[in-house]
Amino acid sequence: MRAPAASDVAKMEQGEQAEIVQEGDGYQWGGFRFYPNIDFRVAYDANVTSQAVNTTGSYVSILTPSAAWIAGDPYHKGQIGLKMQADFASYADSSDDDYVDWVALLDYDWEPTESLSLYAGLQYILGHEARGEDLLQGELAEFFREPNEFEEWGLIASVGYEFTSKDRWDLDVIHEERQYTNNESVTWARERTVDRVRLALSHRVQPNTSMELSGSMNRYDYWSDGYDSDQYYLMLSAIWDLTYQTQGFAGVGWGWKDMDDASLEDSSSAIWRLGVNWKPRSYSTFTVEASQGFSESDGWGDHRITRFYGANWNHVWYPRFSTDLGIGFNEEEYVDADPFRTDDILQYHIRLNYAWREWMGVYAGVRRIERSSNLHEYSYDDDIVELGVNLNLGLSGGFSLRETFGDFVRTGSDLW
Repeated sequence: MRAPAASDVAKMEQGEQAEIVQEGDGYQWGGFRFYPNIDFRVAYDANVTSQAVNTTGSYVSILTPSAAWIAGDPYHKGQIGLKMQADFASYADSSDDDYVDWVALLDYDWEPTESLSLYAGLQYILGHEARGEDLLQGELAEFFREPNEFEEWGLIASVGYEFTSKDRWDLDVIHEERQYTNNESVTWARERTVDRVRLALSHRVQPNTSMELSGSMNRYDYWSDGYDSDQYYLMLSAIWDLTYQTQGFAGVGWGWKDMDDASLEDSSSAIWRLGVNWKPRSYSTFTVEASQGFSESDGWGDHRITRFYGANWNHVWYPRFSTDLGIGFNEEEYVDADPFRTDDILQYHIRLNYAWREWMGVYAGVRRIERSSNLHEYSYDDDIVELGVNLNLGLSGGFSLRETFGDFVRTGSDLW
């Protein structure tokens, strides 16, 4: 990354627009490098509101522009970035379900010494919860005519320090606040503040293998004073990067969920995480994941114990053509629900990817979702077929914002 040209600095000081030039990946704009990306897809969703009966199908078009502005040393001596992404979705036969989501992250990554690393980030989310999911399951999806909409702010600070050539500690602190902006009669009880603290100590036992002992505490404060709780995890993990063929982690431990209200049920349970990438060939990658942890209530029970098992296979058949095959299985146990409830969710998908140009790709995919609940009104099947195009105008500088956020954007159990 080159330093800002004197002419660019002068123009910016005078309020003029600095010249934008493309140099390899991204576009140089003064002292920043700019990475734009545009994704557009058209899909058919056979069950928009996730209903057991009387399903509604609709075509939906989704436009997803994203961009990143990065300045500083790319080798982590000091780098600041602004990353933004939006989703504009329009349903042809179910316009009540249209949505506009925004995600933005302003962060700073700094390594003042070879042993010390610092990170700080500020995140904003303008999101939605689809009808038929989360707080609008079953009949509520028909009663409320639009998805739940919310705003969420998040702050993160991280410190890492290598105190010997083999030993390191990492401290992460996150603060989040979520507030809903509609459907108040059902959403008011789920507005909350969450504070998370995680400390990890790692020791390298082999050149490419480390052991990590980590502990975390999450504090959930609901503005309605209904489901406040403290959540604790203690986990021992192995992390390895043996060859270019095999990388992964495996961790096991114990978790506690303590509810403030004595009338609500506490939980304690074994927890685990597993993730393995295996590349038998440079053009073929298998991924296996598994986890168990706690999740917050979605309107049923005091909280949930969630298990996830998944596998994916990516294969590059030709330089421009690749496929993805994946399957995932969730088990959700609703603690102290009345009536008792447990759900099994099976998802599988296939996606075809073709790189038409270095900066343009097209893709097509099919996804199947099968939710089976002992309360049959919450069971449903859904099929989604999509066709899309991606314009990676920043070339290899493109990114997926939700992957960039890591722990900020979570799915499944709240295993942090």
